[in-house]
Amino acid sequence: SEVWRGMIRPPSLFLLLPLVMTGAHAGFYSGIAPLIANDHAGWSNAETSSRMAFGSLMAGLLAALVFGWLAARIGPRRLALIGFAAVLALGLAMVASQSAWAQGTPILAFVTVSDSLNYMLAVTLGAISMRQCRLSVAATQFGLYMAVSNLGRTLASALLGPLDRLGGAEAVLFGLAATGAIGLAILLSARCLDASDQAAG
Repeated sequence: SEVWRGMIRPPSLFLLLPLVMTGAHAGFYSGIAPLIANDHAGWSNAETSSRMAFGSLMAGLLAALVFGWLAARIGPRRLALIGFAAVLALGLAMVASQSAWAQGTPILAFVTVSDSLNYMLAVTLGAISMRQCRLSVAATQFGLYMAVSNLGRTLASALLGPLDRLGGAEAVLFGLAATGAIGLAILLSARCLDASDQAAG
């Protein structure tokens, strides 16, 4: 069908794994942030919910006011590269700052920034996805791209338990950092997606 012909084109195939990694980042974050906040930083459930909600609010404002403009300015692929690199750096920084978790500052930075990075990736990869859609089946094809991203979140949620048993919160954070590393590597190698940035400037 037209949908599957569109999905198996090389640019579409290269796009699938970054979409999965975006969803996986969200899944790892939503699972590990409350655990670190409650068990290591000593936050109450109310404090954790409030600060995570603030991070989501800030992310929504940035998505509406900044990320779309930036994607148009420098190109969605370039901005996605920045987003995945930031996810990788944030995950590794959280692991490195483990001795300071009890002070609360690392987890505060984590919950403030993580949703914004996920929204940035959603905006940029959404823009790239739309450019890969065949006009006659655009709505269906775009829906499949979004389903692939949701699959990543489901997979990450399923891995939370095994990773926690394997190495606790640190293992989950390495998993989160890996989503950034994989997304970054795929987009760097996907030269067929360069056209998504050509209209920017």
